[in-house]
This record gives sequence, C-alpha cells and structure tokens, in this order.
Amino acid sequence: MEHILALDNVIAAVLGLISGVIGSLIAPWVHWGIEKRQTRRAARYELMHEARAYVMSKQFGIVQYTKKDHYYTLRQEFSKKAVARFDELLDQTTKGQNVASNRESARQIVLKEICRTEKKWFLI
Repeated sequence: MEHILALDNVIAAVLGLISGVIGSLIAPWVHWGIEKRQTRRAARYELMHEARAYVMSKQFGIVQYTKKDHYYTLRQEFSKKAVARFDELLDQTTKGQNVASNRESARQIVLKEICRTEKKWFLI
C-alpha cells in the first residue's frame, strides 16, 4: 500500500515538474507575441498619423508625396484602382497638366485609402 502511495506522489511530482517547465517556456513566448502585436500596432498608428498630417498639410504635392517613406509602405495597402488613379494624376502633374486640381484629387484619393487601411488594420 505504501508503495502505491509513494508511486502516486512521484507521478504527481513529475507531472508538476513537466507542467512547470512547459508553462515557463510558453509564458514568455505568449508575452513576446502580445508585445510584438502592440509594437506593430503602435508603429502602424504612427505611420498613419504622419501620413495623414502630411497629406492634409499645405506642403502636400503629388511628386513630393512619392518621395516620402510612408508613401511606399502605404502604397502596398492601397487598392489597385486608387494606385492606378494616383499614378495617372502623377503622370499628368509631371507633364504640367492641371497641377492644382490633380493635387486635390490625389489628396482625396490618399485620404480615402488611409481611412480604408486604418479600418483594415483595426486602428479605428
């Protein structure tokens, strides 16, 4: 009888050790995953804030916007239709056609795509 009780204690101790080891390995991994998502969300929020601030500023211009870092990051998220329209406006602007109206059209396209991307990324 004592042998069975001792065996039960050994089994309980081994199971406790195994669960402790597994828990100590998994907990940091889960914490790292949460931290990674928070960091990515903060970076995306900052990217959107910078992009929106520039697009709404008086300094916004189609050609100048293409030189901004956030343009290349956000362009990947824009719809194909928006990219095609933006490129068309960029081409017209570089040829000197309708510069002022193209700037406002491009501004509206980019702002709509920023809003759409914010929703897609669950920032709003």
